[in-house]
Amino acid sequence: MADTTKHLMAALVLAGLPGIALAQAGANEPAGPADQEGILVEGQRAMPAPARETARAVVRNTGLVRGDRPIARWRERLCIDVIGIEPAAREMVAQRIADYAETLELEARTDQSCQTNVSVAFTFGAAALVEKVRIRKPKQFREVPAYHADVVFGEAAPVRAWYRTEWRDRNGRAAGGIQPASVTVGGVSWSGEMPNKDDAPITTGISKSRVQTDATRSIEAAMIIVDRDLAAGYRVDEIADLITLLALAELYPREFDPESNSILSLFETPNSELRGGMSRCDRVLLDELYALPAARTSRVQRGALVKALADVPDCSAG
Repeated sequence: MADTTKHLMAALVLAGLPGIALAQAGANEPAGPADQEGILVEGQRAMPAPARETARAVVRNTGLVRGDRPIARWRERLCIDVIGIEPAAREMVAQRIADYAETLELEARTDQSCQTNVSVAFTFGAAALVEKVRIRKPKQFREVPAYHADVVFGEAAPVRAWYRTEWRDRNGRAAGGIQPASVTVGGVSWSGEMPNKDDAPITTGISKSRVQTDATRSIEAAMIIVDRDLAAGYRVDEIADLITLLALAELYPREFDPESNSILSLFETPNSELRGGMSRCDRVLLDELYALPAARTSRVQRGALVKALADVPDCSAG
């Protein structure tokens, strides 16, 4: 399938979407006297203040860490469904998500053999579709932060995403207080479970640690909608990388900086300007996210992400 997609990518164009074409996507210290016994001191290299501050701003802007809630990430198998584009493009987008998920040691399927929990819809009039969902099932948006509401519900965003998460105990077992919820609009289905109270997990563990928590958060579903009119002219391979990043992490960006070294700012640059897909910064963010212990406070998790990103020139440069 990968070889077939590679050969098609240079020539295929999304059905009914003119302009969006598939594309292939320290200085050395002087030596001491020979007879002088050296003392080896091991430690961590201090992060330069500008790199640390930039990394902190990057982490804050992603919306991964909000308040004192631990970061959410996938624990269950991803069942990916992409609709609204022609088959070769649909297969490429779904497979790109699955391939990256597997590098994070997540199981992923694209053959619709399981219940969809990653829904990607290419559509005309994305804002109208979102409004239909909000009217029928407003609770589906209960986790969208206020600062990101204009992106999800407004008219201007070429790509918008939202998530459903679940509280679990430190061992990954579902916490109590769960009620079912589902929605189907325009052929896009999204069903599963939601906590019955905002940020109020019911768990059965006791932790006296200041860094370990009894409660963790798991991504249960992700919905990503691409407005075909607003995305016209952008390469599908780069859009697929953006979708992959949004599918694998609960991201509610605070702003979209055209100077940022992240695929999140894809649509802040002209469609004739190639961004090169996911940046190293994006990849380190995902890799570190899934390397973090889940049962840790948000402060500890934020610090680990900042430390990882501060060492990446690709992050500190943008």
